[in-house]
Amino acid sequence: MSNRFYAHPAQRARSARLVLVAAALFGLALLPGFTAAAQAGSGARIAATLFQIDAPQPYSVLTNGASVAITGWTSGTQVDLYLDGPAGVGTGIGSVQVHGARPDVASTMGAELAYSGFEVPFVPETLASGEHMLFAYSLIDGAWSLQTIPIIGAGNVLPTERAADGDDMGVSNTAPESAPGVSSSAPAGPDSGVDSAPGEGDDSATL
Repeated sequence: MSNRFYAHPAQRARSARLVLVAAALFGLALLPGFTAAAQAGSGARIAATLFQIDAPQPYSVLTNGASVAITGWTSGTQVDLYLDGPAGVGTGIGSVQVHGARPDVASTMGAELAYSGFEVPFVPETLASGEHMLFAYSLIDGAWSLQTIPIIGAGNVLPTERAADGDDMGVSNTAPESAPGVSSSAPAGPDSGVDSAPGEGDDSATL
């Protein structure tokens, strides 16, 4: 009875070899699936790198009245930017065609991205104190790709216009007294520096 389940060492070795062969065949059967999954993951990572925001860096502090250049590169043809909300919700702050020279990108990502750069100037004026979000869209192969960049508003309040308060830097908004016989009115004409609103044209000539 004690030898009923006894296996000779040679038989055990043969069984172990059979197990190893079966495991190898099973692994070969699964390999195409793993390869496809790895390629899909790699493709997703590559697709994500085709739109990159270089500046401002996340959580940069933006000051009202100070110009900020929103720069980066993309394989797309157009970049649209919104503040504090996606397209249709946030405030549009700029749109630009992509054609800036980026030799640094071309050297690492391929010559087709030699002119993949973009730059959108942004001058905040009423950005409240605290965290905000930039929403950047790139049009890549007919579809919009999104990147978000958190920023911080300094919350500073811009001074009122000098023309409005009249006291800024000691400048008075009171017109100087005219000399006798000289009118203080600005001449009306093309050199007056005042642009007509659309549709007004030369209506003043008919009065």
